[in-house]
Amino acid sequence: TNRARGRWAAAAVAICLFGTASGAAEWFVTPSAGGGGSQGSPCSLETALISAVDGDVLYLGEGTYTGDMSGNVALVSHSLSLLGGWDGAATGAPARDPAAHPSILDGEGVRRCIVVNTGLSVVLDGLAVQNGYVEGEGGGVYASGSNLTVQDCRFEGNYAFITGSTNAYGGGIRLINGNLAARDSLFLYNDAYCNGCSAPRGGGVSVSSQGSVVVDHCEFRGNDSWLGAALDIYSPGGGTLLIEDSLFLQNGQSTSVGVGYTGYAGGVYMTGVSATLTACVFQENEAANDGGAIRASGGGLTFSVDRCWFLDNEGYSAPGIQVLSGTLVLTNSVLARNRSGWFPQGAVNLLNNSEALLDHVTFSENRNQNGGYAVETEEESTASLENVIVAGHSAGLFASDTSTITADGVLWGTGAWANDAETGGSGTVTVGSTTVSGDPAFVDPANGDYRITAASAAVDHGIDSGVHHDIDGNPRPIGAAVDLGADEYAPPPVVTSILKKVNPFRFVVNGSNLQEGIRVYINGVEWSTLTRKSAVKVVLKGGAALKTALPKNTPATLRFVNPDGGEATLVWQWP
Repeated sequence: TNRARGRWAAAAVAICLFGTASGAAEWFVTPSAGGGGSQGSPCSLETALISAVDGDVLYLGEGTYTGDMSGNVALVSHSLSLLGGWDGAATGAPARDPAAHPSILDGEGVRRCIVVNTGLSVVLDGLAVQNGYVEGEGGGVYASGSNLTVQDCRFEGNYAFITGSTNAYGGGIRLINGNLAARDSLFLYNDAYCNGCSAPRGGGVSVSSQGSVVVDHCEFRGNDSWLGAALDIYSPGGGTLLIEDSLFLQNGQSTSVGVGYTGYAGGVYMTGVSATLTACVFQENEAANDGGAIRASGGGLTFSVDRCWFLDNEGYSAPGIQVLSGTLVLTNSVLARNRSGWFPQGAVNLLNNSEALLDHVTFSENRNQNGGYAVETEEESTASLENVIVAGHSAGLFASDTSTITADGVLWGTGAWANDAETGGSGTVTVGSTTVSGDPAFVDPANGDYRITAASAAVDHGIDSGVHHDIDGNPRPIGAAVDLGADEYAPPPVVTSILKKVNPFRFVVNGSNLQEGIRVYINGVEWSTLTRKSAVKVVLKGGAALKTALPKNTPATLRFVNPDGGEATLVWQWP
């Protein structure tokens, strides 16, 4: 699901009104203006940036901004907010609509787009930053020692390139020794590449800092760099990374603006940071060497991943998640169809005395033509698994040399979902007695849906490990016990009849499993005027408004959604 793009578009379509902090000046800008900077007499971007002081707000009107006397599109030397999408109205409260009135900062393939001077706090909101180019670091944005907030922005086709032994960093954004918050933004086809250096980093974003990095509702697509095609985070110690509700799609495939390609981590490369990833999707990312989706390293630090999907990623080794000298806590996640190169490798690969705690994880078909594993431990690493589905591998759990794996609460797939072997390797693999063999009965694996159906052998066969939600955030348990794997099966509500009543006008819905808190949607719009009488009866109310929403002799789509995630949809009309 392209959630970041949807959020960006929704934010752009809505016309937003912004106030300013007390005492802050407002500057109004258009690409070709020569006025004084008032709303009725806009100025150029260069004039506003030179004249503004800390705390001021710049409203950028529609058009393409291509350069100033600094050799960049924009040189920011004060703590400012740059707000794109201003509609250009000469009077009234400033109105913004970035979709209707795009504000584009274009480096034209020959210059950086934005440079932020040291020690500032800068907000970029509703801007398109494209075609930036630099020989070094930060083709789209370069900042050092500053706090950078990016909101509803689009970074596309930016390029950091250099020839020689010095590395290139951050095709889209490069930040050194600061804090970054990126929300509702797109990073598309950016590249960091060097000819002669060892490790260009961060095609979309590269951060070297002990500060915090927050990525929320963003999309990274088609970016390239040797370390971290989409996102590279390095901290000498103490940095933090939070990624929520974000999509990493088709990075590391050499489709970016430059000539770069990816060696390690098609999605995220992180070193020396404590990281938390929640509700993310990593799909079709590639790395020529290790870490098709993620590569994480750093002495004793913890990497927590919850409610994430890892589908169809590829790496010569470790096609999903690779951890070196750290602790991975992985819950409520799916790793399926991730492929290594010629040799079989694990979708989760642990190296250098790493540790993993895996709970309610679904592993399926992580293999190439020569095989593949769900979990692989090497170099004295350890993994502990509970409540997992392991289906369709050459060996489900593979421990090398002195490494160990312990597991309890396992569904081993059978039939078409059988593993060639359940365990393997020269290390120690210990499997507890709370295991079951059977059909996982996934909803639609051909299209990447590895949730389970009522027929799954995973239903009610888990161990209560204290994880009381599933990959969709729905509660556990539903039924006699928790289910194995990432998904908790939620039986749907059942509707057997819908009856029209009058005086007052209403509809009575009869069925079963109509739970407290059930939500009803009529043609995609939630109908909130309802009363749940019992588990078998719900009454839709609303008089004339309801009659308008459900007109006579007109088919309507009704959707019933229980709080536990079970839902039913039907098309119905009343004669």
